[in-house]
Amino acid sequence: MMNRFSLFLGSVSLLALQGCKTQQEEQAQLPNIIYVFPDQYRNQAMGFWGEEGFRDKVNFRNDPVHTPNLNGFAREALVLSSAQSNCPLSSPHRGMLLTGMYPNKSGVPLNCNSSRPISSLREDVECIGDVFSKSGYDCAYFGKLHADYPMPNDPQRPGHYVEDRVPAWDAYTPRERRHGFNYWYSYGTFDVHKDPHYWDTEGNRHDPKEWSPLHEAAMVVSYLKNEGNVRDPKKPFFIMVGMNPPHSPYRSLDDCMEEDFNLYKDQPLDSLLIRPNADKER
Repeated sequence: MMNRFSLFLGSVSLLALQGCKTQQEEQAQLPNIIYVFPDQYRNQAMGFWGEEGFRDKVNFRNDPVHTPNLNGFAREALVLSSAQSNCPLSSPHRGMLLTGMYPNKSGVPLNCNSSRPISSLREDVECIGDVFSKSGYDCAYFGKLHADYPMPNDPQRPGHYVEDRVPAWDAYTPRERRHGFNYWYSYGTFDVHKDPHYWDTEGNRHDPKEWSPLHEAAMVVSYLKNEGNVRDPKKPFFIMVGMNPPHSPYRSLDDCMEEDFNLYKDQPLDSLLIRPNADKER
């Protein structure tokens, strides 16, 4: 099914699945879907909004950013000039994205950490992964989840949280809480972009010592190529990729790639902080 797929970046998409044909006929017609959502990615931080064919569609001046791949993708895609989240906060938004419910219904009204047992994705609701799985899809989740209440369930240290910080923010999601995603390469929340970690489908931990978006992209490509026979090639696939950057921190070269830093390091501050609410004195 590699010859046909849909890629979504950013906002929620809904797919209506019709069930009046045989399962094989349905699967032959269903598209492969990849949903990519980087964390804290501003609409203004897209270089194509300054290009011809785009700049007249918005009433803002785009940030002075270098986004060549997104620019190329935009020229081949449907681009929404304005899309808002009902709750643009990490965990509540993810709860809405996965369940289709408002934060007061999804179980995730606040950012998840071990001091907030009231904020954790409900186990009794049908999530987007459940829907696609029941419709004949292989479902894969990569990267940041941040929708679970951290519990002392570290697969490598039973009875302990996966981190020693108090309260704990990072979390391991056991198989019974993955809501239809049969392939797993994910973590709760951990903002060290050059030293990420992940737990795979079987609960094994991986510490790749690599810029997290680059590593996750490589893992997705490996999944697409079906290296290791990790999915059923006869089924369509649904992939969600939660990349953490450009979420903070971004204070030093420990937080970003040097080639990206070099694109901006010689630009004066006034040319970078162009938003009306940016404090140029700090």
